[in-house]
This record gives sequence, C-alpha cells and structure tokens, in this order.
Amino acid sequence: MGLQQAEKFAQLISNSTTYNKFIDLQEEQDGIVRKESIKRFILAFLMIGTGLTIENLANLFSEQDTGLGPIQQIEIKALLHELEADNWIKKARTKYSLNVQPFAKVPEKTGLLFKYLFREATPLIVFGCEFYDNSINEDFLRYVFGVQGNISIEEERWTEIIQILKLSPAALHWSLYPDVMIVSHRGKNLVNKLIDDNDQLYFLQRISDLLANDFMNPHLRKYFYATRKIVELDAERKLVLKDYHGVHLSLNYRERLQLAQTTDEYNNQVMIIRIFNNQPEPWDEPAYDSKRVEKLNDPKAF
Repeated sequence: MGLQQAEKFAQLISNSTTYNKFIDLQEEQDGIVRKESIKRFILAFLMIGTGLTIENLANLFSEQDTGLGPIQQIEIKALLHELEADNWIKKARTKYSLNVQPFAKVPEKTGLLFKYLFREATPLIVFGCEFYDNSINEDFLRYVFGVQGNISIEEERWTEIIQILKLSPAALHWSLYPDVMIVSHRGKNLVNKLIDDNDQLYFLQRISDLLANDFMNPHLRKYFYATRKIVELDAERKLVLKDYHGVHLSLNYRERLQLAQTTDEYNNQVMIIRIFNNQPEPWDEPAYDSKRVEKLNDPKAF
C-alpha cells in the first residue's frame, strides 16, 4: 500500500461515524471500570483505617500497586462524593470513614458491601483485616442462611463455617448469592429432616472445596502465608466408581500441599509444593521466618 493510499484509508477510518462511536464507547467503558476500581480501593482503605483524609488516601494509592496508574487527588475527591451520596461512607470535617459497622445488627448492608467489593477484582488488602474478620460473625451468618433459602445448619457447625468464610474469599462470595442446588426446593417448602441434612452437607462441602481452591490459587498464596499464617493443606479423599453390578473402582489418597517462601535471590516469592505424607508436621519443624515474611507485607508485594 502506497503512502497516498494509506493516508486515504486512515482518513476513511477517522471519518467513520461507527468507528468513532466504537472508540468513544470503549473509552467510556474503560473509564467506568477504572472509576469503580478506584472506589473499591477507597472502601478497602477505609476498612483498614478509619478517619482518612484525601491526602491520606492519595498516599495509600501511591504505595499500592493497583494497576490503575497515577491517581490524582481531584479524582479521589470526586469518587468520595459518589460513595458518600450512595451512603457507603461518611465525612467528618476533612476525614472519611465507612458508614458500615462490623458489629451492626444490619448484616444485609455488610452483605451489600462485600458484594460491591467482589463485583470485580477485589483489593487483596481487605482479606484478613480487623474490619473484614469482625464483620463475618453470627449475625452475618444468619443473613447468609437467609440468602440460601433459610437453610438449617446445626449451631455446633457455625464456628467452623464462620472460620471458613473468613479464610476463603471464594466461599464468602459464593455464600452471598442463592445457590440453586439449595434454594430451588426450599423456596417451595419441600423440606424435611432428610433434605435439611443433605442441604447442610452440600453447604459444608461447597465452602470447604472453595477454601481448598483458594489455598491453591497463585494470587492468594501470600495472603494465606503472610496474613493468615497458614502453610499447609492436608486433604484425605476417597474416590469410588460404581457400575450396575457393584463397586468398579475404589481409591483412597492423601495429598499434602505446603506453602514455602523462596530466598532473597528469588525475590522472596511464596510457592506451593507437594510434600511426602511422612514428612514432619509444620509445627514440628517450623520454617516460618517472621523477618522474611515482613517483606511480603510490603504493600507493593501484593
């Protein structure tokens, strides 16, 4: 293609109304995604520290690797106004705080806050912070049970369920939305003791599987290792295949997956390794170096 032809082709593209509209719509969509991401980070910062000024927030953005590029104070100010108008935050003079309390008797609003944070990529800094953990309590669990068709779960299981929801972002996210395997029959009052027991078993299996998946998620290794101080997943399973004549195959196996921190030479990354079943337990031969873990807690490490 000659120079004159290329110039004419470029002119045709620039004069194309459809093409220009596509570019405008794409830029608009990118702007919306960026704006919502900044708002989620603002809420995350306010979950960790209350009473923050615009300057405080600007400094926190500069310290975090948000993937959003430079964020100006004027941009933060405008989005604070939006969050305030939506009743997510409140302002006292020049300081901003969340308008949601972790121990409030209105867990529905906590649920809405978590839904908003999970709408797109969630800032990892919120997982394990005091506000986050305190918000996942018995009142919140009753709200989750209501979401899941008023599922009935024995109270002696509540503590472990709360612990799983705190540890596993995926389990928490799943719990916020009705699961058709539970609510489809509960909404029709097709419930008895047998169904209640089966629903409880399914609920516990689902959140346990999601916790295990999170542990193996590369993006959450630092979170489990540095924030939660959890270093191993030990799973024992039984796999049984059946045909119309009986058991076709039965297999028992155990898998131990351990998180380990590399040396300075490899940038102190957290990796996951499969270890032998006869290796010592983590508490028998602790290899947890708190000084090296501090490097993982650097904001830019996330």
